[in-house]
Amino acid sequence: MNYYICDMKLQVEYNISDQAGGLLMKAGDHLWRECDRFLSKWDIAVGHYNVLRIINGAGEPISQVDVSRHLISSRANVTKLVDKLESLKLAERITGKDRRIKLIKITEKGFKFLEEVIPLDMKNTEQVLSNLTKKEQEILITILKKL
Repeated sequence: MNYYICDMKLQVEYNISDQAGGLLMKAGDHLWRECDRFLSKWDIAVGHYNVLRIINGAGEPISQVDVSRHLISSRANVTKLVDKLESLKLAERITGKDRRIKLIKITEKGFKFLEEVIPLDMKNTEQVLSNLTKKEQEILITILKKL
């Protein structure tokens, strides 16, 4: 790749992978911020919502380590996220068969919260993606699954 300096500005040759990656990061950041804005009505952020959905999706109490595997997040971060969910009474830590491992389970309040918020979140996401046709969204999903 050839670089050259012109008036103190680094000129970089066009690179399609760089542009695609940059646009993907920008789109992801936009979706994340929009979801955070939406969830702020309930005093939670995307991370909390994702943890709650992971716990719910597990169908049974799940360890923080397993939650972090789904989030691709550090255990310390998951601890803070679960602390907040516990303070809001949306989730609780329980002792599992192995008393050294705390499991996280969704509470009745957490379940009712998801029952209310998931349909609204889906509508919000539809609005954010409304510039894409359903067919374009299907193509996008196919492409993203390759990454």
